[in-house]
Amino acid sequence: MAGAVISTLALGILSDRIKNRADLVAAAGVPMAVAALGFALWPSTQLLFMWALLYGVGYGTVLSVDWALALDAIPDLGNIARDLGFWGIASGLPPVVAPAVGGWILSAALPLTIRYRVLFLTAGLAFLFGSLMVLIAKSPRPRREWSPVLAGLVLILLLSYNRIRYRIGVLAGVSELVSAKRLKP
Repeated sequence: MAGAVISTLALGILSDRIKNRADLVAAAGVPMAVAALGFALWPSTQLLFMWALLYGVGYGTVLSVDWALALDAIPDLGNIARDLGFWGIASGLPPVVAPAVGGWILSAALPLTIRYRVLFLTAGLAFLFGSLMVLIAKSPRPRREWSPVLAGLVLILLLSYNRIRYRIGVLAGVSELVSAKRLKP
């Protein structure tokens, strides 16, 4: 917690001055990843305080800068609630999914120390992946009502729906004909 308190205060003030919050949030994943990888690769009690301090520095940075970045990244001020709702889901989804993934890893048929090492390696990779995603998405793109990808997805879904609906109708008609022929003397 010491690292989190210090980085929350220091980097929160820094982010208000430099206005480049995406790079700060992306950089926050690095000490968290190093800490998780440290727990996985060098799990000694002598290094435990250092890993915890590193994780706290990254976590405190995310706490202080993440929501400010969310407010900066809102593309349309007329839809603040919707956009912050998406941000909240994106922020809340990992803590919901992580216990399931962690439980699956910890239930593997491996020695317990190996399972925990795999768990911390997975967490470290997830922190690095999150940092990469923040860097990729750091600049808001102009908003369009229908992107080509979304239009293509809707087209595929509608075509699939119509195809399934048509097949069900044909199969139902065939089964009615067969059962009607069986009933006639």
